[in-house]
Amino acid sequence: MKKIAALIIMTAVIISCFTGCGGKTAGFDDLENLAISAALSYRTLVWNGSMDTDTPEFAWNTAGWYAAYIANLELSDDAALSEDQLKDIQNVILTGEAVMTPPDDINAEAETRDGKTYWKFTEINDDFHSYLGVISEVNCEKAQNNSYVVTIRDHLRFDVVEETVFNIGFKKENDGYILSEFSRNEFIDLDFTTDMLYDANRLSNLLSIYETLIVTEDYASGYGTDTYLVKTDEGYALWVNNGSSGYYDNLSFYVSESGGAAVSAIPIDGSPDWLDEHIPNQFVPIDEQFFRLTCTDCEEIFYVDYGSSSAVFTIDRGTLALKSIESFDENDESYCKITMRYGEKFNTPDSVASWKKPLRKVTLNLLKSDGKTESEVLSVPNDWEIDVEEYYMSGTAYLDKECKTPYKYPGNGSDYSVWIKDGAN
Repeated sequence: MKKIAALIIMTAVIISCFTGCGGKTAGFDDLENLAISAALSYRTLVWNGSMDTDTPEFAWNTAGWYAAYIANLELSDDAALSEDQLKDIQNVILTGEAVMTPPDDINAEAETRDGKTYWKFTEINDDFHSYLGVISEVNCEKAQNNSYVVTIRDHLRFDVVEETVFNIGFKKENDGYILSEFSRNEFIDLDFTTDMLYDANRLSNLLSIYETLIVTEDYASGYGTDTYLVKTDEGYALWVNNGSSGYYDNLSFYVSESGGAAVSAIPIDGSPDWLDEHIPNQFVPIDEQFFRLTCTDCEEIFYVDYGSSSAVFTIDRGTLALKSIESFDENDESYCKITMRYGEKFNTPDSVASWKKPLRKVTLNLLKSDGKTESEVLSVPNDWEIDVEEYYMSGTAYLDKECKTPYKYPGNGSDYSVWIKDGAN
């Protein structure tokens, strides 16, 4: 049996387990509605804290939520209980005697109706209606033996939903029931530092766990791209979409359309280290405050507020690997979603797959103005060309040491050398 009621709840789950067993009878048996009311009472009393349920404060507050909940079911604004009803509810919850004077922090007002005392819970009723139907809901399922699972679903900012789950049980005793179980699922807070998140998302860490990574960027404008990352023998490879451009070890490459080599490449100083830090440098916020949204056993979700925009981050709770980043504008409208997918198999494009074939050596000789020569030997696939004009923009490239034959791509397959006359010569 299920009951659902909408309710605004602003924060998340907490761990606690309390019992309120006692040796007295109670005449109250509306257990399902009382379980819902007890969950709402506890949630709004302590939020991320905890409390003992065997207290007058909890008993009175629960009675108030019960009055408001029943009034709501009956489409009434009269959230009131007779003194006998209030006593019966307290006898279910408390191990000691019922306390018929409200605690200082419980706003309840006594009034006489037809010669009997009733207690009105106007403030709790107002709270109930301010919650109802806005961003939260309550669901109750009967388990067994007068036990109930009550779930409060909080619809938070950025369409994030967090669930607080209560297990509430009652035990038959003589002519009534007593509260025999009250527990709530564990509250998990953000439990990492920025440095931990940065280090966890280095490729040296991610690819040692997952072997492959695909980063998909989807924009509201319709633009999108996939970036593939894998480990190589000497470092890392990264390419975009079909391999038209990317990085391999210490080389930046792009597929050539000039009719010469299939791929043109440019050496990049420190590229393996740069690639290792590509994900954290691109995506991990460094000097920003993290605001928790929700955490489960599997993942943690938080957001960063940049002023005119915000971003929601989802990370794996075990490895701290980024799973997704969604960016929102000042109106909390999503304009970009970045998703990280780990361990998937995919086809390697020809531009990258050529590294598994025999390599050749390209020797670059820089002829300096002081008469010295600096040489650099690069190993590349047989159909890759080093773009010397881009690499040495201030020099002129030749195919001979005497600098008489202007550089032209020598063709695929063989080793070749290039001499670059420094622009100062």
